[in-house]
Amino acid sequence: MARQLSLTKARDAVQRMKASSARARKKAGETMETVVRTAEVSGTAFGLGILQARSGDPEGIKVAGVNLNLGIGLGAHLFGLLGVGRGMESHLKAVGDGALGVYAFTAGLGVGGDMISGEGGRTEIMGALGPGGQGWDGIDDLEDDYVSGEGLDEAELEELTY
Repeated sequence: MARQLSLTKARDAVQRMKASSARARKKAGETMETVVRTAEVSGTAFGLGILQARSGDPEGIKVAGVNLNLGIGLGAHLFGLLGVGRGMESHLKAVGDGALGVYAFTAGLGVGGDMISGEGGRTEIMGALGPGGQGWDGIDDLEDDYVSGEGLDEAELEELTY
């Protein structure tokens, strides 16, 4: 009897370990899906941000009158919803989210800039953000205007030194 009770306890312990192991594998799989999705969304946004900056147009690249980021975002989502991706629908939706994020950021940047300074606010803010925005010519602009001190008036120079 005692031996059968020990065997029953051992079987129960094995079943609990199997269930615990299955839960851990499921959680690890879910975590990996989240990591992959985050990388896809972020990578898309990063790549499209580079394209937009390289274009020099603070409103973004337009193809046939449609903003590239908006077109990629909506197109990727449409393909994902229609099942065109052959099992890759979640990846298409992640790319779509990254592209729509860039589009929304750019639109918000323009609206916020206009709220701050009226017409033309978008250009001023994009220029302040760095490469690709108007008002920024890359490292040469930095070297010419800031490293040498040229382009700064006396008040700006004094402000920098104190």
